[in-house]
Amino acid sequence: MATLEDKTYYIDTSTFASATAVWTDSLLTTKAPDGWYQAPTETVTTYRQQTGGTLGTAASCECPVACGSDVSASGGVGSYIIDIDMGNTSGDVGAIVIYFQPYNVPDGILATFDSVSYNTLTTNTHGREQATAGEINFVGATGVSGCAASDLQGNSFTVTDFTYDGSSFVDAGTSSTISIPASGTVNLNATGNIYYTMVIPKPNATPSTLRLQLVGVCGGTAFQFKAICPTALPSFTTNLVQTSGPLACSATQGQTYYFAQNSSTTGSSAPVVDSNTVPQVGNFVYSNNTGATALVDGFYKLTSTTVAEVVSGVVSAITTCPTNTAFQSSTSTIAVNAACVATVNQTYYHNGAGSAPVTGDTAYSDSGGTAVLGSGYYKLDATSYYEVTGGAGLVTGPSSFALGTSFNSSTSTADPAAVCALSLTTNFYHNGSGSLPVATDTCYTNACKTSTLSDGLYKITTANGGSYITISGGAGVVASVTNCGTCTMFVGSSNLVFNQICGPGATPTANVNYYHNGSGSYPVLGDYVYSTIGCINPLAAGNYYLYTVGSQNTYIVVGSGGEVTSEQNCIPQ
Repeated sequence: MATLEDKTYYIDTSTFASATAVWTDSLLTTKAPDGWYQAPTETVTTYRQQTGGTLGTAASCECPVACGSDVSASGGVGSYIIDIDMGNTSGDVGAIVIYFQPYNVPDGILATFDSVSYNTLTTNTHGREQATAGEINFVGATGVSGCAASDLQGNSFTVTDFTYDGSSFVDAGTSSTISIPASGTVNLNATGNIYYTMVIPKPNATPSTLRLQLVGVCGGTAFQFKAICPTALPSFTTNLVQTSGPLACSATQGQTYYFAQNSSTTGSSAPVVDSNTVPQVGNFVYSNNTGATALVDGFYKLTSTTVAEVVSGVVSAITTCPTNTAFQSSTSTIAVNAACVATVNQTYYHNGAGSAPVTGDTAYSDSGGTAVLGSGYYKLDATSYYEVTGGAGLVTGPSSFALGTSFNSSTSTADPAAVCALSLTTNFYHNGSGSLPVATDTCYTNACKTSTLSDGLYKITTANGGSYITISGGAGVVASVTNCGTCTMFVGSSNLVFNQICGPGATPTANVNYYHNGSGSYPVLGDYVYSTIGCINPLAAGNYYLYTVGSQNTYIVVGSGGEVTSEQNCIPQ
């Protein structure tokens, strides 16, 4: 006879373990209703189910532990089963995070929730520890006597079954065979005494019970764990997945994803969750806050300077973004002279130490260094450029442009009589070795020497009457240099009417200094006459008295531009 819930029942043997059924009367005429029965006076952990009036095989009582509890155990080889209550309300959703410490001697772990098995682990030290789906994942330190990977893989072990009764693991009175595959389930490392992390998604209020199986096959075992109650995983801001670190460095952080923090605690201490606010190496990463969907493999920007590489849902590495330096430049040109006249209106980047790229640096179009500049010539400033070669952004330079020499000049004229009177108002350039152009030099409108001066006369100096160059041939070449100061002085009258020179009683006076470009003492037909030394300022059109020989007055007639159009003599009455 045994009592349960203040009821009296009867059995047909001396022990509940050997009974065939449960009755409600001592004569054993009426069987008790089908259901679960237990005889506490015999073994508190033994219970049996009656079905169709017949008791089934004895089983062990399994009492769930509340999530968030620190559980530890030690004992012999065995399979340790524990149920954990994760709650069943609308608030009991999120990710279940388990922190598992096998110490040094290897132990296996397998979790089952909502009919799905979970065995993937990770650590800060070793990263992802993957096992074949549905298999027990054995982790711990390698080199433990009698428990190296070779001792486990491909072998079977008979172990005692233990269940959790609410306060400790107790012998269930049964045994199990643990068969370890030859590969894919043993992940031992040189470093032990560390916590492993497992994440299990719980997106719904139900189910509530998670079953955890912990297995030791190495002569004895000890372990501890903590299953955190379901909660939303911490988030971080990053980019859409990229195929390389540099691309991620240049990407926009406009995505919210999630990660599970590990525990850096070692030894027998209870796990303390890491405080990192962005993923670190060894963290699981997900696209949702329940841990249901791992991030796809690729690269994700964590901060302005760091990028995480994700492999199989775990951060495998964190790298620093290249610190490329921005600089101003023109776009690419096909020749140096084209670069010289280009506009500096682009922002590019280089990996060198200086403010501008130099030989051996690599130049990029983006700060992350993902797109190298194409081959060509690029203007840096008014005097220098760099060349990119090889199709890999490799820089040569900077180099100086072969600029022309600047000189002051007048505008162009075709009139020899007018050029010396012009002012120096314009900057032009030449390719000669001196400060001013000479015969056979080429003159240009720009320092880059891409546009030659048009044919014409250009005054280039003012001292001692000045000088001018003659450009001809259509290619900007200087044909000659002429000194304005070679004009000859002569004395003449002011501009007179004819009768003042040749009319009755005319007595002209020559008292004004003039200048002409002829070879004689006085100007003759075809010469040009000027009012200023250096053949500057042509005389106005008119009549100019020169001198009297005998009774004859000699004068010249000046036309347009100071040209002498006539030399005349007259005898006044």
